[in-house]
Amino acid sequence: MARQAGYRAIEINASDDRTGNVLTNRVVAAMESQTLTFEEGEKQIPNCVILDEVDGADARSAITPLVNIIKAPLPSLSLSKSSKSDNPPFLQRPLIFICNHKFAPALKPLLPHALIFDLHAPPAQKIVSRLSSICSQELLTVQSNSLSHLVQSSSGDIRR
Repeated sequence: MARQAGYRAIEINASDDRTGNVLTNRVVAAMESQTLTFEEGEKQIPNCVILDEVDGADARSAITPLVNIIKAPLPSLSLSKSSKSDNPPFLQRPLIFICNHKFAPALKPLLPHALIFDLHAPPAQKIVSRLSSICSQELLTVQSNSLSHLVQSSSGDIRR
């Protein structure tokens, strides 16, 4: 989706960078940078920041600074460079937050500022069909009920 909207997706695992300073610095750096491509005149592509496993981040040290970035007003063009450094960074790129538990206590400060999309697991038969297709492409032979048992034992978790 980011690519279709003209952005380069930059993924940051929020549970790996639980400390507020590290996470905030990585988000700000990704928001402020652009990617050069060497297609059709070296066009610059802005980044879209995707924070995965954000429900594993610490609310006070990591989520609160991100909310401050979301809420920060755009700077006035008349501000001098020295006064800009006193202001919190402002949101310059889309931020996408991915979590397993949207009502995790750490996310409470973020929820009022987020547009929430609930994604549900596909039906078991769709997963079985996809696995069957992959097995065919890989020239693997599986017993008729094996894929159904695999999907059932993994509780529909595609990653498993």
